[in-house]
Amino acid sequence: VASPAGSPIGTALLGATPIFSENSLPTYPRSARRRGWEGEVWLRVRVAESGQVLKVRIERSSGHSILDRAALEAVRHWRFRPGRLGIKPVAVDVRVPVCFELRDP
Repeated sequence: VASPAGSPIGTALLGATPIFSENSLPTYPRSARRRGWEGEVWLRVRVAESGQVLKVRIERSSGHSILDRAALEAVRHWRFRPGRLGIKPVAVDVRVPVCFELRDP
């Protein structure tokens, strides 16, 4: 639990969390699947007080731009439980990992 600069001592800042029941998983790009490409993309997501995504950027690439783009496109449309400072909703940045892993049928 962090206390941001300028906030009253003892007021906890809680990060935003994805609402997984409402969010679609990224689509595994067909061309990446055919080539056997796997990887993990780390995204930095700015979440508004409302829980909507304001901005998404790649923090760490999977090494395959097609997987990175699929992760960005999916997470742009996600909804989050907003961050909170005490009981007040606040905009926060969160790190989101997106893993692309091929599995045998």
